[in-house]
Amino acid sequence: MNTISKRKLWIAGALFLLVIGIVIGATRPKRASGTPPGGSPDVQVVLVEQKDVPIYGEWIGTLDGFTNADVKAQVTGYLMRQGYQEGAFVRKGQLLFEIDPRPFQAALDQAQGQLAQATAALANAEAVQGRTELDVNRYTPLAREQAASQQDLDNAVQNNLAAKATVATAKAQIKSGRSSR
Repeated sequence: MNTISKRKLWIAGALFLLVIGIVIGATRPKRASGTPPGGSPDVQVVLVEQKDVPIYGEWIGTLDGFTNADVKAQVTGYLMRQGYQEGAFVRKGQLLFEIDPRPFQAALDQAQGQLAQATAALANAEAVQGRTELDVNRYTPLAREQAASQQDLDNAVQNNLAAKATVATAKAQIKSGRSSR
């Protein structure tokens, strides 16, 4: 056999096998991929009825009041309690928060102590000023008669002016202490 007849034989054999495969594939029964072999699927039957069906909707959102107010602290401190409930109506002048009063009481006590010190300093300055004024009143006639030196009189006058300035300073400290309360 020559090579051309062998090639024709091989081609004819391949065509024959291809035709047999197509015929067998076409005649064989096909199965659906989801159905069980040998049975029909179960189908449920329900009677149709007419009725109102509620429509449900789900949304994401936030609630916002009619009037919202920003609450800003005028003083700092630790909160002891909250005097209202979230979402409740509040009225003008209503207590909203109670702050720990101890630091404020300590500051008040300190200011009162400083005021008492300033009052005592005023009393002391007035006493010193009274003494220096007496010195001026004593040295003035003595300096005219030259029974005391002019320098003693000048020192007494300067001490009296300094004492008056100290009294004014003490009065200013008292006024400042009273205005900060």
